[in-house]
Amino acid sequence: MFCLDANVWVYYLDADLPEHEDVAPQVDALLATEPLFTTTVLQMEVVHYLANTLAESGSTVGEFLSLRDTTVADLTTADVEMGADLLHEYPNAGIGGRDATVLAAMERYGIERLWTHDGAFAEVAKEEGYIVHDPTKGSVPDDLDTLDDGDSPNDG
Repeated sequence: MFCLDANVWVYYLDADLPEHEDVAPQVDALLATEPLFTTTVLQMEVVHYLANTLAESGSTVGEFLSLRDTTVADLTTADVEMGADLLHEYPNAGIGGRDATVLAAMERYGIERLWTHDGAFAEVAKEEGYIVHDPTKGSVPDDLDTLDDGDSPNDG
């Protein structure tokens, strides 16, 4: 299962962004073949962007919120507590509370793969042992289960 950060969803859903061209085919491939994971916090971040940026965002928001084969994690007190621990562990890493709670929810659900274009978030996720991919920097391998395009936690 893959977790896509809000920035990846924004690049995918907003065809006017320059990153859309690189990101859209990769997300399309995931949507066709893999179950996805998200959190209510990530959903709200994407909805906020769409509502404030796209003039006719209602149908796009509806499609995004009703994706098939997607597990949606609610924010829990345990996520907040673990997120706080991560913020203390990485005080100058450049991640915020949202990123920390996403990692906490991923841990709770056993999610190992994160797609993000946020460099600070990617670095902390790698330090925590997640497999990280930036879809703006390369294509997805044919075998999504062996995602190792130079972005894995053991590279670097």
